[in-house]
Amino acid sequence: MPTAGKPSWEEIYGGRLPSDLPPVPRKRTPRVDAPTCPDDCSGRHGLEAHLFCENCRVPAYQDWWHEYQVNRGVNFHTLVAVNGAPTLDWAHMPCPVCGGQFRK
Repeated sequence: MPTAGKPSWEEIYGGRLPSDLPPVPRKRTPRVDAPTCPDDCSGRHGLEAHLFCENCRVPAYQDWWHEYQVNRGVNFHTLVAVNGAPTLDWAHMPCPVCGGQFRK
């Protein structure tokens, strides 16, 4: 619906950008293959979820999020074993008690 006497969106925002715009500042982020809380966490972290066996319903792991020091708002996750659960070696490792799968 055109408004009489007022410029359109295309007239205001359309067309080519000026070539003398300042460059966008870039932030270099170091690659971290295995982040840890004391070394790479900003100090902001919390419990994301409990992972439990779908059959026996025993909570076996806690999924903790940690905010990166260098990239605020970007998180990495760590799994903490609880109730005597073994270290989770791969994503689809079966429950050591009944052989079921873990779910959030």
